[in-house]
Amino acid sequence: MARQNTQGTSRKVKLTEALIKRAEPLPPQRPGEPPRKLLLLDTATRGFACSVNAHSKSYVVIRRVHGKQVRYRFRRVNEVTLQEARTEAERLLVDMAPVQPGGGETRGRRSGSGGKSPWHHPGRAWRCASRC
Repeated sequence: MARQNTQGTSRKVKLTEALIKRAEPLPPQRPGEPPRKLLLLDTATRGFACSVNAHSKSYVVIRRVHGKQVRYRFRRVNEVTLQEARTEAERLLVDMAPVQPGGGETRGRRSGSGGKSPWHHPGRAWRCASRC
């Protein structure tokens, strides 16, 4: 069996429907505490992951935006297939790409959005890992 990279409550794995279905949250560190959240990081699509907690499983994208790690939950596992979630994650990761100074063509701009990305709007309250 292939060795899994493990660091804390995250694991780097090739996400599959079967793996997600079998995934369970990590046991508590001390008796009486709730189970710990497990984050399955996909090795096929960088920045795409599945978050598993005691009550639900969700797909998330993770990327640094303006120096801060942003973790955005976009679908629950039972709402879409893994392939649909992976495709949506790729689109979201492109939208989250930093806008480069000078107004040049960047990866974070879509043609139909007027050159603006919701991740870079000054009033946008996106979620980052530190609950900014």
